Amino acid sequence: MRFSAKPFSRPPSDERAIREDAVSCNDEAQVYATADGDSAAYCPKHPPVRYPCCGLTGGQMASIVLTANAAALNGPIDLYSFLRQTNDGVRRMHQSIGKDPCNGDDVGGASFAICRIFDNVALTFLGGDCFQLWKDLEGYHFVSGFDQAAHEVEEQDINAYGKCLEQAGGNKGEAWNLYYPHYQEKRVRYANKNIGKGGWATLNGDPTVLQYRTMVHIDHLHQVLWVLIGTDGLLHRHFRPGYKDELGRLYESSGISAVLKWRDEKDYQPHIGHGEHPEASAVELSFN
Repeated sequence: MRFSAKPFSRPPSDERAIREDAVSCNDEAQVYATADGDSAAYCPKHPPVRYPCCGLTGGQMASIVLTANAAALNGPIDLYSFLRQTNDGVRRMHQSIGKDPCNGDDVGGASFAICRIFDNVALTFLGGDCFQLWKDLEGYHFVSGFDQAAHEVEEQDINAYGKCLEQAGGNKGEAWNLYYPHYQEKRVRYANKNIGKGGWATLNGDPTVLQYRTMVHIDHLHQVLWVLIGTDGLLHRHFRPGYKDELGRLYESSGISAVLKWRDEKDYQPHIGHGEHPEASAVELSFN
């Protein structure tokens, strides 16, 4: 199966923001990955945890462990084993600073999309709000690691921060101080827990990610035109699978730049701000 792969990344508009996205293209192993890190809750009164061995936040660490492991592969792999070994590595990093998600600790992790191409098949594991969009002879298809319940929890969370921002008179630092306990409680409740009731899979060292990850299996790749895997920074706040045709047409006609323009015109999240955008990462796979 002949195809080409191209990585993409866009930095956040806020140059001071902690960058936690990562992307990897390994043509030798035919494994392609994007990751969107999410650190343990932090705020001005509780600064982000940094891992002494690397100086990274938990979100940065999880993203880099995934994409570095993917980049280091030198041959065919079993995707399940790869995810398990990578997740174990993330857990060991947490344990090195006395934290463990299996003990109920809030720790950093990453949403992820990991795609392996072999024979005439594409196999993808998704976690969190990373996604896969593709087009075949039947049209456009979209799958994310988020279900509707997880989107509802996320929307409630955004609204909770917005109320804290109002209470703080627009001061984002103070808003994060107020919001911190709520955000930490939400992370512990839903990271690799309560799947179907608001939870989501995340690469944070908890072995249950292997049970809760979403799997996409595409047969007959000779009938596929392209596949796009990416982080949620390419999608606007209210995006849902029902928008897949609009998203697919935009991408197919004018590429990622058109998708980002569409996202930026529609999106506003109070913790980011008007006219600003989060970082985004993707891998574009073109077939035939």
